[in-house]
Amino acid sequence: MKKILCTILCVASLLFVAGCGSTKAAPELKLSVENNRESYLYFPGSVLGKNLNPGMDYQYVGNVQIQVGRESLPLEKAIRDGKVTIQQMYAQACKDGEEQICTLTRLSQNGVTNNLFCYPDFQINIVDDLLEYDGRDIPVAYLAVSSADQTPNTIDGWDSQRKSPRVKEDWGLTFEAAFSGSSLSVTVHQSGGMQQGTLTVENAAIIDQYPFALSDQDGNVRLTQLEGAPLTMGGESSMEINLADFLGQEPEKGTYALRICIEDHALSGQTHKHQSSQYYSIPFTVQ
Repeated sequence: MKKILCTILCVASLLFVAGCGSTKAAPELKLSVENNRESYLYFPGSVLGKNLNPGMDYQYVGNVQIQVGRESLPLEKAIRDGKVTIQQMYAQACKDGEEQICTLTRLSQNGVTNNLFCYPDFQINIVDDLLEYDGRDIPVAYLAVSSADQTPNTIDGWDSQRKSPRVKEDWGLTFEAAFSGSSLSVTVHQSGGMQQGTLTVENAAIIDQYPFALSDQDGNVRLTQLEGAPLTMGGESSMEINLADFLGQEPEKGTYALRICIEDHALSGQTHKHQSSQYYSIPFTVQ
């Protein structure tokens, strides 16, 4: 009986040790959030002690807390008071990626690298980069924290009107473009996203990626036939464009892009915390 009891205890001890060895390490980036589908908060750099440019977004989350030492603080307060920096947060999140606590996706847009970390309870985009614009290198420091099922906002260039790095929201759009004969076929897929209403094409143009001569001085050809076209929400929209009709001739061989401005119809003409329109560039090749 004693031998049986001893054997049971030994096996239990081994299982306990094995279980401890398989436990994942605690995250280095100790961040907690509360999901809230009504929450969309923006903190400009000016209220964060100028530690971020353009600032920080919370998307569908609230009460975002970060553990600093033994203290739990609202993230915006911790950044404003210099208790934590985005460089420290990036280093912590990278370690979490190495431990497979989160996954990292890097997205480069117009020379700016967005570092998208996906944790079980939230996602966070950490941008600490230089944006080249008008011959200058402009520092970009940006944070976006979102719910686990929502892609965080990204930086995709320079907003010349606001004179700050441009924030792009996730409207659940993906694009495909293919050129054959004289026709450009464009397919737009829409699923999920943060838009408030039906998305429509505000304007579109063919942009010359290299110095090939098109029909006007700036190398752009406006596609008026697409203006006002609604997109299929939660589905697929297809567009066929005969480029020869717009150019007056067959396009030269080379790389081009369809630059398209999509408008959130619900926010048209409004001043709102969400974006009312966004630009997308879809490259294609004429061979």
